[in-house]
Amino acid sequence: MKKYKIIKIIFVIIVLIIILFMGYLWKYQQIVNEGSEIADRQCLIVQPLIDEKKSLYDNSLQPSITSGDTEGYMNNNIKYLDISKKYIKAQEEWLAAQRKFISRWDYKLFAPSFIQDLSKQQFISRDADVEAQKALDESFAVKDNPLRQYALADTVIKETAKRNKADSEYEKIWKIYSNKIDLRTYFIKVPQSACLNIN
Repeated sequence: MKKYKIIKIIFVIIVLIIILFMGYLWKYQQIVNEGSEIADRQCLIVQPLIDEKKSLYDNSLQPSITSGDTEGYMNNNIKYLDISKKYIKAQEEWLAAQRKFISRWDYKLFAPSFIQDLSKQQFISRDADVEAQKALDESFAVKDNPLRQYALADTVIKETAKRNKADSEYEKIWKIYSNKIDLRTYFIKVPQSACLNIN
């Protein structure tokens, strides 16, 4: 009789462990799905604006500055600032969603620590990039105020350095953990990124 009681207890413990494990996987899958959706928003909504802004600067604004084409520079400047405003708005909306997501108790409890570290560095990088862009945009509007321009240039330098440092930390973390085996990946499905469909 005692033997059957022990077997029953062991069975109950095993069932509880399975239930807890399934619950953990369900919650972890939910976090992966939400994280993937936020990541897709970055590349589908924000990244095209970054690319357009960079292209406009490289192909239009910069040549206008160096060639002395004042009218062309002014027209391209207006286009650049317009794209920049759209980028800042889109990126700030993304940052707000990301901040909310990575601050949640379930994310902190269930997401692997290295994923949390990667998300933190990515957030710092993108936030710094927005702050640098804001300062750069403002510098176009305060041409007659050298002191303010100097302060804004200093902000751009500091925020760019912060972004570069975060990017470097991200790369270090990724190199350490990208090839390590995580058994959880055998039990969950990472959604295919919508960004893969971009031509």
